[in-house]
Amino acid sequence: MSVASYKVNIKHLSEPWFEKLLFLPLDMYLRGEDLTNCPMTQAGREFAKAGQWHRDCNTAWRENKQNFEECFRDRERIIGELYHSIKDNGYDGSLITVRFDEEGKIHLYDGYHRVSIMKYLGINADLNIQAGWGDNDWDFPLVKTLLKVDRKGKQTYQPVLDRRVADFPVDRKDSYSRLDYILTHLVGKTVLDVGCSEGYFSMELAKRGYEVTAIDADPGKAAITRYLATINNLDIDCHYGDWEDLVKNGQHYDNILYLSVFHNTLATSGEEKAYSGLRKLAGRASRVFFEYPRTNEYYWKDHHRDSPVYGFVGSEFKKGIELNTAMKIEDEWSNYRPILLLGGKGKVNTRRDFKDISLEEWKEHSEWERKWWYGCVNTFDEELKQENVYVPYMRLNQFAAHRKFFDLKGLSVLDIGGGPVSLLLRCFNFSRAVVVDPCDYPEWVAERYKQANIEYIKERAEVVELDGKFDEVWIYNVLQHVQDPGEVIKAARKYGKKIRVFECLEIGVHKGHPHNLMKEALDVAFGKEGLVDNRSPGQIYYFGVFSYE
Repeated sequence: MSVASYKVNIKHLSEPWFEKLLFLPLDMYLRGEDLTNCPMTQAGREFAKAGQWHRDCNTAWRENKQNFEECFRDRERIIGELYHSIKDNGYDGSLITVRFDEEGKIHLYDGYHRVSIMKYLGINADLNIQAGWGDNDWDFPLVKTLLKVDRKGKQTYQPVLDRRVADFPVDRKDSYSRLDYILTHLVGKTVLDVGCSEGYFSMELAKRGYEVTAIDADPGKAAITRYLATINNLDIDCHYGDWEDLVKNGQHYDNILYLSVFHNTLATSGEEKAYSGLRKLAGRASRVFFEYPRTNEYYWKDHHRDSPVYGFVGSEFKKGIELNTAMKIEDEWSNYRPILLLGGKGKVNTRRDFKDISLEEWKEHSEWERKWWYGCVNTFDEELKQENVYVPYMRLNQFAAHRKFFDLKGLSVLDIGGGPVSLLLRCFNFSRAVVVDPCDYPEWVAERYKQANIEYIKERAEVVELDGKFDEVWIYNVLQHVQDPGEVIKAARKYGKKIRVFECLEIGVHKGHPHNLMKEALDVAFGKEGLVDNRSPGQIYYFGVFSYE
């Protein structure tokens, strides 16, 4: 079996634990000091006791301690000679044996002393490495990993310039033209490649001297990028995980490649996570290359495949990108998937009031909302949110009765924006229950409310006229969907002695969600200070129980 061999620069080989062990004895050796009890010799004694030291010294240990110590003296002499040889002649081209792990990281197997001494002397050399020993193949399984990470089988998503996969078709054949566009518009020197896949863009930019950080949520793709960068002697800081972790402490990059990330996050993690990611881009780059699909019928997590729920065509989508990233679209490259070049500073919704939108604009968002409910045939996810999120945050557990139902003990309740499955459907023993919601739902929704003795009023809360006051008004996950949150809150204060509220903050503006709610604006409108729970990136909860008596 032939063992894979490469030329790898010494900077890619690092075993800090051994370097620490060797550098101090080398300092002592050069000062002419006794090495009998230096850290390396002491560690050797412990290793020998455990049967882990050099085979010659292990043999000596079994025979007698005197020979063991003689063995160490001999090893110290050999290391001294090796030091002088490397200092006088540099790297002699001898083979260094390594192994690659499943993360694509390289590790020394044989050559610890040679590599550490060269690092001690500051020698920069391209080393002859072999990824294996005898019949042992320790190379990274490139082909096997590629077949595993690509759902379509024998192909690569981006070009992989390696002879082992020369016959693999490339899915994104436009990668070369995308690279040309990116190279023309890069600024500065640093690049963050989000969703780096097999690392094509990261490596091409690293070849041109850019300081590249690459990250992918798929451990196999991150490993491929790391491995290919190593054997091609490219400096790329590779990571596996959530890219948001790289910027949460304020890290700034000159350029961020956000290629085919947004719509895939939308598909796998939902709308809230996708827009949360956009907001994390704000202030983190001078330029962002934002790629999106050219379609108006995109389907995302947990939605019915026969009902398109998201579109990427039109000015509203682009306005949402600008608002959430706090950047301006400076250019657009049209191809299989367009790339928006984002730069400069856009507007961020940090205002203390609410965005003004026309009735016609709101109707477009409301139509999106109607489609989102998909005929109300499956509301299980919404009911789970009610049980696990809305109920505890709105302190409704105080009414808990049999199983998952609530005894309102004669209270009257107005549910603003209760939708097709108001929390009132879980309640009994109320004196009056009213749901106000303007959305178009199937006729059976109104009939169900009627059968439950709940009044259903199909009207916007901004303009609804009701008789009398209610003991409580409930508002949960509503205000980002309405035309005017301020007017809705004003109506709630008009009709309610007490308001229970739960809303999500800073989720951005997008279809069905014309408002980016901020705590300051809500506090002003309610005339009270709400509580905030930062659950996780993209999940900031605003909640409270406000009394107006």
